[in-house]
Amino acid sequence: MSVRAATLSRQINTGSDDAEESVNSGAVSTTSGDLEINFEDGEPQLVGLQFRDVDVPQGSTICSNTYLEFEADESNAEVTSLLF
Repeated sequence: MSVRAATLSRQINTGSDDAEESVNSGAVSTTSGDLEINFEDGEPQLVGLQFRDVDVPQGSTICSNTYLEFEADESNAEVTSLLF
């Protein structure tokens, strides 16, 4: 069995490739200038991300040290949990 490791770096380039959804109202926004993960103005929300042109061949294994990296544009002390 052949094992080949690969490094892939992608970023979201188009506004329509990320979205925020209000948990309470179900309203979806794809025009936000940034993503508020978990809460927007105190209201819970979900965030969706789409990475285009990432080809994962059938039968591939995603290794355990795979990660997403986020860059913050502001800080606070709020605890944040991410589910994938």
